[in-house]
Amino acid sequence: MDIKDIKKLFPWANDPLLHNDGKHKNPKHMTRRELISQGFLNGVGMMMIPSLLGSLSKEVLAQQMNCSSKSLNPKIPFIGLDLAGGANIAGGNVMVGGPNGQMDALSPEGYTYLGFAPNTSTNTNNELGIIFHGDSAFLRGIKSKASAAALARVNGAIACCRLANDTQNNTQSPLYGIAKAGAEGAISRLAGTSNSVSGGRSMSPTNFINDEWRPALISNYRQLTGTIDLGTMAQEIGAASAASVFRRIANLSNTNLNKVQEAQVKKDLLKCGYKGATDTIVAFSDPAALDVMSDNDLVAGNNAIFNVGDISGNRKFNQAATYAKAIVNGYVGAGVMTFGGYDYHNGSRATGEVRDFEAGVAMGAAIEYAHRKNQPLVFYTFSDGSVRSDGQLDNSADGRGKGVWRGDSGTTSAALILVYNPNGRAQLTPLGHQLGHYMMNGRVDSAANLVANSATNLAYWVILNYMALNNNLGQFGTLFPEQPFGTDLDSYVHFQPIV
Repeated sequence: MDIKDIKKLFPWANDPLLHNDGKHKNPKHMTRRELISQGFLNGVGMMMIPSLLGSLSKEVLAQQMNCSSKSLNPKIPFIGLDLAGGANIAGGNVMVGGPNGQMDALSPEGYTYLGFAPNTSTNTNNELGIIFHGDSAFLRGIKSKASAAALARVNGAIACCRLANDTQNNTQSPLYGIAKAGAEGAISRLAGTSNSVSGGRSMSPTNFINDEWRPALISNYRQLTGTIDLGTMAQEIGAASAASVFRRIANLSNTNLNKVQEAQVKKDLLKCGYKGATDTIVAFSDPAALDVMSDNDLVAGNNAIFNVGDISGNRKFNQAATYAKAIVNGYVGAGVMTFGGYDYHNGSRATGEVRDFEAGVAMGAAIEYAHRKNQPLVFYTFSDGSVRSDGQLDNSADGRGKGVWRGDSGTTSAALILVYNPNGRAQLTPLGHQLGHYMMNGRVDSAANLVANSATNLAYWVILNYMALNNNLGQFGTLFPEQPFGTDLDSYVHFQPIV
């Protein structure tokens, strides 16, 4: 019986072997991410390296690669804070007003609805450029961690926008768009504290999502140190020796590629791929490089931003330190933390004040850490809806004599961008600090602009201002041809470039 007869009798003989558990797909229909998870793409590299190592020569060892080291993050570090449940951002934390800006006064009833204590709508603080309420819990949290020198280099913008209440269905997460705008980390492009497509609670606009950029799950400092595994080579022979091996592989591939008739770009990709592996080993073979607990600025030093008790006793502070470490240093390009418990309309003000203070601590810690590392930072705070007050006061110690939160209200929602610039406070465009406005009754004017009633357009607003700060605003329409603002970008850009 010859091979033709066998094929006739057993036409399925050359079919791929598939599992029947529904979890293993035909390789023809698998994405790159799925192939990596099954080990297929890694396997190719593992098979190549031994044969390359066996072919090293003195001529090869003398070769020098012409690849530059990969930048830790070519764009401004970006941290998002997703406050799940519908947090108060406008009014009781950051001042909001009518069409003429933050201090364009609303009616007394409007201020009451936004949760002001009686006669405190003029109690303000502009230490961060953008105007906060003088007794803002956000502000108190920020100032508990950030120095006066750091605060003097901060500015911000607030968007007045209606959002759906207490739901993950708001397509307002800008994370993938920030990556598309150029944010890139040495270990991971994106990270999130939630195991969701967006990395946080709020969803990403569908057209933003790139499966290859799905955020790495980093929900505490231990997971940060586990994001990279150098394998047994670095552990057994040490970082310097392991890096030397990779350099030799890189040089060998350089020599052999000169004999291959391929496009020059493919040669460069292969050569610099090995160079990247070398840089990774050198940078991260020491576990302390990613260790939050041994960072003198964050936890370990005499003047550290946090103490050990903060990190071990408060999950939010653990995440705040972790994301400051990962993103300010460029290990991750952009990330989002989700803080739960911001659905705090329980008939008190105290619960909301305590949780808002914790959110402020996260903002202030990141700002102070960026200040100590002399790195710029964009910190974006957003939530799914907001809350309203009826004016009844909570006079407890934590309630601070302010109006209790009575229920959800997407009509009072807002989103906040804070920008730290080590070279001095970011300068604003004529648009100023506030996008859109509130009506006299304390509700968002949902017809004010294209962001005021669209969660998706809010995400574009964040990306647009991020690109403006990075001085690549001219690429916005090219990278995002579907963007909603058309040629009217000036009506949505708050910041002058800082890089």
